[in-house]
Amino acid sequence: KGNDYIFSREQYNSVCVDNKGKQYEWGAIQGVYPSIATKGGGCSNFCVKGYGRAEAKGCSSSQRPNPNKLVGFDYDCDKATCYCLYEKDTLSSKYDKCFDSMDRSNTGSGDVTRATTKQG
Repeated sequence: KGNDYIFSREQYNSVCVDNKGKQYEWGAIQGVYPSIATKGGGCSNFCVKGYGRAEAKGCSSSQRPNPNKLVGFDYDCDKATCYCLYEKDTLSSKYDKCFDSMDRSNTGSGDVTRATTKQG
């Protein structure tokens, strides 16, 4: 039994937010070209299934964050980085091996409802 995911592009130079305008926690995967799903690559594949560098660091598929808490992803073209977005209180230090970096300070929850212009 698996999960089905449907990702849709919101807008360029933006970040996904919940219905209160709050951003989500994220785990970053660096060096991703291209951002879209390709055979064996792309943010949508890496955020759902994992990627080789994380597996080499010791993050197996059974050790990844709860897939039911994955709400989407943001992609930074300039940094070639995927930001796998999760509901608040999903990520913790036990997932350090699964991502190149993480930010657990955001408190977004529920579905992505819109995108807002990226600051900076």
